[in-house]
Amino acid sequence: MAGRRRTLGCVITIGAGLYEAGHAMRTDTQPIGFKIGELDGKDSERAQRLAGVMNDVAGAKVTTNLYGERWSKLTVNCMANPIAGLSGLGSAEVRSVPGPARIAIQLSAEAISVGRGCGFEVEPIYGIETQRFVDAAAGRGTDRLLADMAASAKGLAGGRPSMLQDVMRGRRTEIDYLNGYVVDQGHRLGVKTPFNHMIVRLIHQHGVGTLEPSLKNLDPLLRMLPR
Repeated sequence: MAGRRRTLGCVITIGAGLYEAGHAMRTDTQPIGFKIGELDGKDSERAQRLAGVMNDVAGAKVTTNLYGERWSKLTVNCMANPIAGLSGLGSAEVRSVPGPARIAIQLSAEAISVGRGCGFEVEPIYGIETQRFVDAAAGRGTDRLLADMAASAKGLAGGRPSMLQDVMRGRRTEIDYLNGYVVDQGHRLGVKTPFNHMIVRLIHQHGVGTLEPSLKNLDPLLRMLPR
C-alpha cells in the first residue's frame, strides 16, 4: 500500500536481548547493526540520510543488494533459531559446538541454494562467503568452515536466539516463516531441502508450550549428517 517510492528496507544485524523487564542488553560486538536499502537497489540520498540517523543507534550502511542481504539474514535465522529452540543452546554455542554447527551448515546451504534459485545473490553469512557453506555441506572444506564459524562466535555475549526465547516462554514460534518458507520456495523451485524440512517437522511435533529444549532433540538431524 505504501509503494516503492515511499518504502525503504532495513536488515537488522544488531544482536540484543530483553530477558527481564527493563533490562535491554547488546549481545554482539559487530560494527554494523543496520543495512538500509532501496527496493530497486539504488544508492539514494534518502537511504544515506536514514543510515545517518540509524548510526546513532549502531553502525549503519547503505546496501545496493537489499534482497541479498535479507536472504542472508533469513539464512542466519534458519540456522540459529530452530537449533537453539530445540536444544537450548545460545547463539555462540550453535556456531561453535561441532554437532549443532554441522547441522547449521546443512540448513544454511539449503537456504542459500533456494535464495540463489529465486535469483538473489546471497550476501556473506557471519562474514563468510556463502559458497563455502554450500561446499561444506557437500563435504568440501568443512573443518575450516567450522573453525571460522566458531571464531565468529567469539564476539557474542550470551545472546539467545528468538525462537529459544519463544520456546522458553511457551509461545508460538516463527518456524513456518523461516525454515518453512525455505522449504516452500525450495519445493516451488525444485531445490531439495531435507534438513529444513526435518527441523520444521521436529518443531511441529510439539504443541505450543510443550517443547522442552534438549540436545537429544537434535538426534534425528545428527543422524542425517553425511559421514
